[in-house]
Amino acid sequence: MRTPDVSVVIPVYNAMPWLRQAVESVVAQTIDSDAVEIIAVDDCSTDGSGEELDVLAERHRRLRVVHLAENSGGAGEPRNVGMTAARGEYLFFLDADDYLGTEALGKMLAMARRAGSDIVLGATAPVLGRGRGHRRGWSQDVERAEIVDGGVYEWLDAHKLFRRAFVDELGIGFVKGPRAGSDLEFVSYAYLCARVISVVADYDCYYVRDRGDAPAAADDALEFISRVDAIAHTIADHVPEGGGRDRLLERHVRREVLDEALGGRWFDEMSDEDRAALVAAAREFCAHWMTPSVFAALPPIFRVMAHCLVNDLSEELTDIVRFQRFGDPVKDIVDGGRVYAGLPFFRNPAAAIPDVCYDRTPNLRPRRRLREMDWHGTKLRLAGHAFIPHIDTDEQTVTVVLRERDSGAELGVQARGTRTPELAAGPHDGRYEYGYAGFVAYLDLGRLADGRPLPDGRWEVWVEVCAHGVTMRRRLDTPGEYAQRRHKLMSLDVGTPALVTTSATKRGELVLSVAARNASTMDLMRLTECESTRTHYAVAAHGHLESWPKDATAELCLVRGKRIKTVRATVENTDEGIGVKATLLPPRLRLASGWWGLGMRLSWSNNHFELPVHDAAGKQVWLQGRPTLRELFGRVRGSVRA
Repeated sequence: MRTPDVSVVIPVYNAMPWLRQAVESVVAQTIDSDAVEIIAVDDCSTDGSGEELDVLAERHRRLRVVHLAENSGGAGEPRNVGMTAARGEYLFFLDADDYLGTEALGKMLAMARRAGSDIVLGATAPVLGRGRGHRRGWSQDVERAEIVDGGVYEWLDAHKLFRRAFVDELGIGFVKGPRAGSDLEFVSYAYLCARVISVVADYDCYYVRDRGDAPAAADDALEFISRVDAIAHTIADHVPEGGGRDRLLERHVRREVLDEALGGRWFDEMSDEDRAALVAAAREFCAHWMTPSVFAALPPIFRVMAHCLVNDLSEELTDIVRFQRFGDPVKDIVDGGRVYAGLPFFRNPAAAIPDVCYDRTPNLRPRRRLREMDWHGTKLRLAGHAFIPHIDTDEQTVTVVLRERDSGAELGVQARGTRTPELAAGPHDGRYEYGYAGFVAYLDLGRLADGRPLPDGRWEVWVEVCAHGVTMRRRLDTPGEYAQRRHKLMSLDVGTPALVTTSATKRGELVLSVAARNASTMDLMRLTECESTRTHYAVAAHGHLESWPKDATAELCLVRGKRIKTVRATVENTDEGIGVKATLLPPRLRLASGWWGLGMRLSWSNNHFELPVHDAAGKQVWLQGRPTLRELFGRVRGSVRA
C-alpha cells in the first residue's frame, strides 16, 4: 500500500452537525486520493459524532476511526493518538468543526517540498464571515519565514502542516487532559526548532468556525501560568537575550497571562486567597519576563493592566479588566504630537498611571494605498489614500517624498487632498473621521529638484502624513497592476534624456528609477533575430519600452571601446513595446577585427539615448568584425618575428 503524503488528524468531541463537512473537505482535496489519509479520533462524544464517523468510514476508505475508551477532556490526547496511527510523510491537524479549502493540502505540500519546510502555515478565513479567521498578515507566499520578525509566532494553533520526521525527531506531543491552549507547547517548541517555516498566503486553506458555545478550559489559572512560564524558559534556551527574544515573550505576556489567565478569569467566582494567588503568579511572571522592551511592545490596554498589576493597584486593575472585557471603545486623545489610548484613568491624579502606558504613537504606522498612477508628459500622477490610524483626517496634509536609496537625498511634493467616503465608516467602527484621507500628487521629473531634472538614482516613494500635529511617513505600496516594471524614455529637460522606470519591491513598495544619457547595464532590449550571410547581418530586437518620443529615429550601434558605428533602423510598435530592424553590411561598415557590442540608439530633438541589446540569456550581444588587409599583414609579420 502506498505511503500517504499527508495524514490529516481530526480530534472529535461533540462536533455535530459540522463533522461531516470537516471530513468531506479532506476527501474533496484536489491532490491524488491515495496521497491523503484521514484519522479521526472520537473522544467519547455524546451527540452521535462517533456513530457519524463510522458511517463516513464505510463511505470513504481513506478514513480510519479510533474510539477512545474514556473521555480525555481535551484535544491533546486525541491528537497524540492520531499521530501514533498516522503513516503520512506530513501531518496536518484539523478541528472537527472547521474545514479545508479544496486546494489546501496540495498548495501546502507543494510549498513544503519546494522549500524543504518543517512547518507550513496556510492562510485561514472565518466561516461565512463569522469566526476567528484571519489572513495571518501576509500578502504573498513566503518560503522562509522568520520566527522573530516573520509574524509566524503569533499563531500557535495546531492547524498547520508538519513534516512527520521533524516531529519524530523532536519527540514532542500535545498536552493531555482538560487544558487551555493544549497546542501551545507543541507548536512553540516546533517553531523554535524548525529549520524552515513557510507560509501559503495566496489561498484560504483553513476555514475556522466560531461555535460560540465552546466550554471554558477546565485547568486552573495557576497551572496555566506555570505552563506558559515553562514555554518562556524554552524560548530563553533557544533565542539569545535581546529584542528577538522579547518579541516572542511579548506574545505570551499579552495573550496567555494578561488576557487569558488574568483578564479571562478576573470576574470568575473565587475566594480572596485564590484571587491573591492568581495576582501573585501573574505578577511573578511579569517580573521575570516583562522587560522594558516587552512592556513597550504591549498594546496600551495591556500596558495599563500590567502597570496596575505590578504596582498593586487592585481597584484600577478591576476597572481596566472590566473595560477590556465589556466596555465600549472610546476615541483616543491626540496631544502634543502624541496619540494616547482612550482608556480609564488617563491623567487621573489619584491613579497616577504614567502617560507612557497609554501612548500608542510608537506602534502606529500610516495606512496607505496607491489607487491610480499615470503619466502626463514628464509628470507622474499618483492618487490614493493615506492616514494615521486613531487620528481624524479633517485637518491632514499629505506629502509625497522621493528618497534616493544610496545617497539618502530627499525631494518632496505636497499633495492635494481628496474625499474618501468609502473609508468614512470603515476602520474603528466610525469613531474616527477618515473621509478626507485621499491625495493626488503630480511629480514633475523635469523640475522636481529646485527647478532642475530629477537626478539619476533609485528613488523610494514615501507618503508623509501630518494630522493634528502628528507626523508620520511610510513607503507607498502599490497594487499588482502597477507593480510590474514599466519603462519610459523621455526628455526631462533640453539635452537631458532619461530612461524612467517604475517598479515595486518584493514587499510591493513603489520605486522610481532614473537613468540619464544611457543605461549601459539595463537588460531592456532583447535580440529577436540575427541572420548572417557572407555579405550582411539581418538584425531585429524588441524592448519593453512603454513609451518614447514620437519623433524619435532609431539606429543600431556597434561599439568597440570609443569607436562606434551606426546603421539606420526601422521602428515599430509591438506587443512588447518597441521593435527595431536593420541590415548590417560589415564591408561597408569597415568593422575592424574583434568583438563589437550591439546596441540601439534613439535620437530626437538634439537628444539621443543608447541601450545595449541582450540575448535570451540576458547577456549583451557581440558581433565579430573581419580583419582588414593591414591587420592580416600585421599578424603575419608578428608571427614571422616570433
